[in-house]
Amino acid sequence: MVMSPIWGSLTHRLNPKRLFQRAQIANSIVFLLMGFTVNLQLIFILKLLQGILGGVSTVGLILVTLSSTKEKIAANIGIFQACLTIGQLLGPPLGAMAAATFGYKASFICGSAILFSAAMLCEFKVSEVPKLPRHIKSTTKKDSTKLVFAGWVVCVMTQIQLIFLPSILPKVLEGFNVYGSEALRFAGLVVMLYTATAALGTLLLPRLTKKLGMFRLIGILLAVSICFQISLTLTNGIIGFTVVRMLQTGFAAAVIPLIFSIFAGLQKGSVIGIMNSARYGGNALGPVLATTTLAFSSLNGLFFIISGLTFFSLIVFKLAFKETQSL
Repeated sequence: MVMSPIWGSLTHRLNPKRLFQRAQIANSIVFLLMGFTVNLQLIFILKLLQGILGGVSTVGLILVTLSSTKEKIAANIGIFQACLTIGQLLGPPLGAMAAATFGYKASFICGSAILFSAAMLCEFKVSEVPKLPRHIKSTTKKDSTKLVFAGWVVCVMTQIQLIFLPSILPKVLEGFNVYGSEALRFAGLVVMLYTATAALGTLLLPRLTKKLGMFRLIGILLAVSICFQISLTLTNGIIGFTVVRMLQTGFAAAVIPLIFSIFAGLQKGSVIGIMNSARYGGNALGPVLATTTLAFSSLNGLFFIISGLTFFSLIVFKLAFKETQSL
C-alpha cells in the first residue's frame, strides 16, 4: 500500500516496461529464496521485500493505460482487474495443491517460475511505452486532492466489500448449520463462485460506459452493490446467501476499474499509485473490520455497517464529482 504510489512516480523517470519486468524478476528471486529459508526473521525480511515489489502492479496498470485508446481504457483496466481477481482465486488452492503434492520448497520454486514467466511474457508481448511526462500542471478539478480522496475512499470501500467475507465465513456457515468438513467444502465453493462473478463484472460492466456515462455508471453500480449487501441480512440459507453474494461482488468489482480509468488519463504515476493503493488498503481493512465488528455485534450488524460506509463513500463521490458528470 505504501509503495504503490512510489512505483507510480518512478514511471516518470524510468521506462515503465523495463521497470515492471525487472521488478517481476526480483520478485521471483525473493520468492525462490523463501523456499530455502528456515529462519523466521529472514522470512519476515523477505516478505517485506515481497510487499515492496508487490506495489509494481501500479506500473502494470500504467502500462495498460498507456497502451489503450481513450475509448478502451475502462474495458482494458477491467481486464487487468479481472486478472488480479482470478489470481486471488487461483493462488491459494494452487499453492496448497503444490505444497501437498510436491512439498513446500517445490511450491515456492513453482511460484518463482511463474513470476519469472510473467517477466518473460512482458519482454515479448508487452509493447514499449514512453515514460510519463515529468512535469504536469493541471488546474482542473479532476486533478484536485478532493477528487483523488473521493476516488480512493470509493475504491477502499469497494475492496472491503469484496474481501471481508473469508475472515468470518466459518461463522456465517455456522448460522446456516453447516459444520466440519462440509463447511470446508462449502467455504471453498462459495469463495470461488463469488470471485468468478467479480471477475466477470470487471470484464463486462465497464463496457456500459458508452451508454450510461462514467459518473452515472459508477453511481448505479455502487447503489446496486449496497442493496445486495443489505440483502445478505434477509437470506435464510447457504444457497440464497451465495447467490446474493455473487451478485453483490459482480456489481461492486466493476467500480474499481472505472475509478482507475478516471484518473488514468491524468498520466500522473503517483495519483494512479494512490488509487492502486486503495486495493491493498481494502485488503487489509476488510478482515479487520469484519472480525472486530463481529466480536461486538452480529453478522447483520456487520452487513449494515459495510452498507452504511459504502453509502458514505457514494455520497463523497457524488459531492466531489458533481461537476464532472460528463465523464
